[in-house]
Amino acid sequence: MIGLTPAERYLMGRTLKAVLVLGAASLGLTMSIDFLEALRQVSEYPGAGPLAAAQLTLLRSPQLLMILSPFIMLFGTLMAFAQLARSLEIAVFRAAGFSVWRIIGAPVWLALALGVALVTIVDPITTKMAYAADNKLAEYRGLRAETPRIFRDGVWLRQPQAGGDVLILHADDIDIETGRLTEAVVWRKTENGTFIERFDADEAVLDGGTLTLRDASRSVPGGELSQPVGDRAFPMSFALEDLAETGKRPEVLNIWNLPRLMKRIGDAGIPLEPYALRLHELIATPLKLASMAVLACVFALPIHSRGGGTAKLILQGIAAGFLAFILVQFSQAIGEAGLIPVRIAAWTPPLVTLLVGMTLILFREDG
Repeated sequence: MIGLTPAERYLMGRTLKAVLVLGAASLGLTMSIDFLEALRQVSEYPGAGPLAAAQLTLLRSPQLLMILSPFIMLFGTLMAFAQLARSLEIAVFRAAGFSVWRIIGAPVWLALALGVALVTIVDPITTKMAYAADNKLAEYRGLRAETPRIFRDGVWLRQPQAGGDVLILHADDIDIETGRLTEAVVWRKTENGTFIERFDADEAVLDGGTLTLRDASRSVPGGELSQPVGDRAFPMSFALEDLAETGKRPEVLNIWNLPRLMKRIGDAGIPLEPYALRLHELIATPLKLASMAVLACVFALPIHSRGGGTAKLILQGIAAGFLAFILVQFSQAIGEAGLIPVRIAAWTPPLVTLLVGMTLILFREDG
């Protein structure tokens, strides 16, 4: 790579090789475990057997590997630097004038580069595969175009208008394939909440960016209860495709479609927390990998060829990785519950891990 010395490229190469080996091993283990889970899932449905389970496993395993990527980086860096330390190569680097930060910098830069590649290139592919797996499993269960979870108790949407007014839409049900809504009601209010008018229709259709009430009736304050007004159309900032996207798990949305979706459904009153948390977790992925690389170096650098305690140091590194995993899960849980802002939930675990790792290295180097 441009700007790196041969020694730094060597360290990055050794780390990358270990990460790839760990990644291949993790993929094999993940596929074995997921295949058993897929067999259990499809065994309940006629016409679905081992071949269907294998298809589900092939589609889901890459995304499962993405979830494990921080730990693959941790174990790969730990393995590579433990080997370098035991063969005294780290000692040679230090004797040649390399500071510990230059030595650690190689896997950290590698982790940042891998993180960017995973988020921008690999994750969009794995999310499409995971979504295809969701659809296949839905087909085996006999489900088609299932109503998004947030609309199963009725449809509630809001739409700001150009003049400052706000439309509130309610419907008993929505067909996510055709855009047909039943028992639709639209209230129009001013920006400060003053009621202006109400439209009722037995049926409405959302087509493109337009909501059309069929044979609607209109009511206004102080007027007759309802007057037929025929079909009435209202412009919407979201389309049927956007509402269909809300039926997907946030985990099958990627960094390229999340911002657009959040922008379009944000004014509709649909909760954005799950999507915002997913987006920030993706953006924080390079930092997650870099923090794991630093944490691995904390426990790998003290290893040398004759000193004991190698197994103990490696086990400590693994334990530290699992503690970081627990912190991530805890932070995600309270972020999804809305107890803390999603930015804090997504960014706190990698930042804490990185700062703890750098503090331990500083303490060891400078006392």
